[in-house]
Amino acid sequence: MTCTTTTRQVEITPARHWFIEVLAAIWRTFKHRHEAERLLEMTDHQLSDIGLSRADVDAALAGPLLRDPTRELAQRFGRNS
Repeated sequence: MTCTTTTRQVEITPARHWFIEVLAAIWRTFKHRHEAERLLEMTDHQLSDIGLSRADVDAALAGPLLRDPTRELAQRFGRNS
């Protein structure tokens, strides 16, 4: 019995590159949203220690699903420090 393997190269066209970049951006946004949701597991005192309040986290997560909440949290952190 013989086994042959063929390799097929896939050309990365500008359209495919754009599509991959969009998928990567969506993945990052959902990953960051999940990380921001984990902040809600912290106590108010712990959030205060990192310069945030529960209201900051809630407000960042209240935005549209495809908006990265960590950007807003970073801006709020800058205003609170």
